Amino acid sequence: MVAASITLASVRYKKVPERGNSATQNGGGIYNSYTGISTIVFSTITLNQATNGGGVYLDSVPPTSTSVRGSNNVRNTIIAANLNNANYTDSVNPDVSGTFTSNGYNLIGDNTGSTGFGVTGDVVGTSDNPIDPRLDTLNSNGGPTQTIALLPDSPAIGAADPIILDTDPITDQRGLPRRAADGSADIGAYELS
Repeated sequence: MVAASITLASVRYKKVPERGNSATQNGGGIYNSYTGISTIVFSTITLNQATNGGGVYLDSVPPTSTSVRGSNNVRNTIIAANLNNANYTDSVNPDVSGTFTSNGYNLIGDNTGSTGFGVTGDVVGTSDNPIDPRLDTLNSNGGPTQTIALLPDSPAIGAADPIILDTDPITDQRGLPRRAADGSADIGAYELS
């Protein structure tokens, strides 16, 4: 399936995981133009493919010097295990590409090609040492949509921001409570219960 490039006004919470999309150029999961502003919270973006920014791509080249520059704000989100486009030898940056504003507690498999990650709670890999998010396959795990579950040894378990904001979803993608019995929450769209 080829995903069209889109400009995002705002992504607050993904009701379905961004998974398995592809683009021949940039942004297999999410493409954000130079003027778009995206806010990605408690989401899982995985197994997407593009030549650059297989997971999330921010076009950082404005058409004029007076153009407002776009931004990607990311919090409590998994962007990992995305792929470079195998049809192109110059394919780079499998997970993220561009300038991001991390609001903390993200799991980024390979942050090569991006800036902004590495603040409080971020788990960040590189091309030499990528982070495996330890995700299951897309399945019916309860709830109205298929989900990508966390495996029991996922580094995302209990690693979300210990403070759930008023603007955060209080349930996971399946509609189950966001917090575990011990008070911790998991990074991504799925809460392991």
